[in-house]
Amino acid sequence: MEDHRKQMQLKEARKVGRAPAEVDEDGQEINPYIPQYMSSAPCCGAMTNTTKTRMERPRKLGAKWTSKNIAPNEKIETFQLDYDGKRDRWNGYDPTSYAHVIERYEACDEARKKFLKDQQTKKLEEKGNTQNVEEAVSDDEDNEETSVLETLS
Repeated sequence: MEDHRKQMQLKEARKVGRAPAEVDEDGQEINPYIPQYMSSAPCCGAMTNTTKTRMERPRKLGAKWTSKNIAPNEKIETFQLDYDGKRDRWNGYDPTSYAHVIERYEACDEARKKFLKDQQTKKLEEKGNTQNVEEAVSDDEDNEETSVLETLS
């Protein structure tokens, strides 16, 4: 309890400037205003991470001199496009990929129609009208399609 109180007082004194700043293992002063979670955060080591933005010291030997094959974390693509090509919002779009969406929609539509047909046959069987089941179902589908066409026009 006493140690914790002393540490808190020392931390406050460092923030105000009455006590000397803490020193890391390289002899650099540690900024007392940096939160603990930021100073202890590990460096993710991505290719786009530069030495200026790092919170920790760099490796003693880089991958260049250790003869280890370290693969890049990110794929950086470069394009040689003209003025219009840079501003083309559909650049790289493959219209054949949309065919999958259409197929999935049509499959769902077919499954919905089959489900509705099964429901109608069950209702008609419950009523006892098993003779003209197919005719009634096909008439209902025709009526549904014509009502949709009428609303669209």
